Amino acid sequence: MAAGCLRVDYHFHPNFPLGVPLLGHFLSRRKARRIWRAFSRHGLHLIFVSEHVYKRPRRAYEFLQAQRPGEAGTHLVPAVEYLTSEGVDIIVFAEKPERIYRHRDLLIPWKLSAAAVVQTVLDDAHLQGIVVHPCTPGTTSILRKCGKEFTLRAIGDLGFLEIHNCSNAVLQEVFTVLKLEKLLHTKYQQIVETKHAPSYLRVDGAVCTGGSDAHFVWEIGDCMEISVEHSGDFSSLFALAVSRSGSFRERERRYKRALPLSGLTVLYEWLLKKTHLYTVDEPL
Repeated sequence: MAAGCLRVDYHFHPNFPLGVPLLGHFLSRRKARRIWRAFSRHGLHLIFVSEHVYKRPRRAYEFLQAQRPGEAGTHLVPAVEYLTSEGVDIIVFAEKPERIYRHRDLLIPWKLSAAAVVQTVLDDAHLQGIVVHPCTPGTTSILRKCGKEFTLRAIGDLGFLEIHNCSNAVLQEVFTVLKLEKLLHTKYQQIVETKHAPSYLRVDGAVCTGGSDAHFVWEIGDCMEISVEHSGDFSSLFALAVSRSGSFRERERRYKRALPLSGLTVLYEWLLKKTHLYTVDEPL
């Protein structure tokens, strides 16, 4: 048995440029190599490949898995960050890809309500789900879209709550530097509570997760550390990651290039959702 910490990123986006004409596959292969090197550099054991449902999560998972180096010690968990009919994000995952990517409805954005996603998970013993960034200042907050009562019920039913998410860490730093905390207090509070979810959302028995929400290679490294002995094989690591909470480990940040590129990504994803100019995966 290996001692020490099990490091898990429960929220990661490969964000491959596969749709770029002519150069898409070349650029994606190059990015995949850099992603795998980053996984190794940060000593990550499990990565939940939770690509947005409107950016073909099955293809993203399979592409990243196909580029796996022979010596890699990081394992991939197949997942989807589903976009509900209310516009809420919920991560759904399974131990094996055929157990999640066979669900056609989970590969079609906007089709299922948040309640229907929760029920889909409850009806399939192989599926599990995470209530993610409930307080996000963006448009996908389950707390603002569905209310506190529903949010708490969903956390209890699914058994997972993302209590740490670093997608707005750079924005939080900008607010602090520019001293905007008081002027834009509500928005700033949402940013803070995305990085560290408020205690009133912690439901007894729910596993607390955390992740980088990375879209770029330099954002990889935020993770949950679970102090436990483990064998190193995938099934053992997966079982531990979905049964125990850990403590949060935050990477060193590179603010200068992160903010403009993150802003462009947010704009691009907003346009995809608004225009519905996306394609969806075929189920397994």
